[in-house]
This record gives sequence, structure tokens and C-alpha cells, in this order.
Amino acid sequence: MTENKTERHALMPLPVRAFGLSLWKIAAVKYNYHVSADSQFCSVPFESIKRKDNVRLTKNVVKVFFDGIHILAVLTKPGT
Repeated sequence: MTENKTERHALMPLPVRAFGLSLWKIAAVKYNYHVSADSQFCSVPFESIKRKDNVRLTKNVVKVFFDGIHILAVLTKPGT
């Protein structure tokens, strides 16, 4: 109990929004500039052709990264 009293000043409030889970995948970029992950198709810049990019899937957004650099974010349609 003494730890709570001595550390209470350092505690931050809980976030307003709940934490959302995400799924990470590696997807190859096809010659038509599209990357596919869990039946979500996204167009990426032409420099990405033949690369393997990291794709982060959440409930509402698909994000594409290459070497830790954010390339693209797309809102998904509800129910997909």
C-alpha cells in the first residue's frame, strides 16, 4: 500500500479510447502496385513493386510500412 501513496503523483490517467488490437503481416507488392492482406487491397507507390512490405491491419485501418517508414494508410469499409 505504501507504493501507491509514494507513486500516485507519477501515474497518468487512463486513455480515453480503448486499446485496439492489430495484426501484422508481410505482403509482397505485385506488378499492378497492389498489396493484399486479409482480402484488403491497397495501391502503393510504384517504387514498392517486388518488395515485401509490412502491413498492419486494425479494425478500421490498413497501414503499409517499408523499413519502418510509413508508406500508406487506408480506411477500411465497415463490415469487411
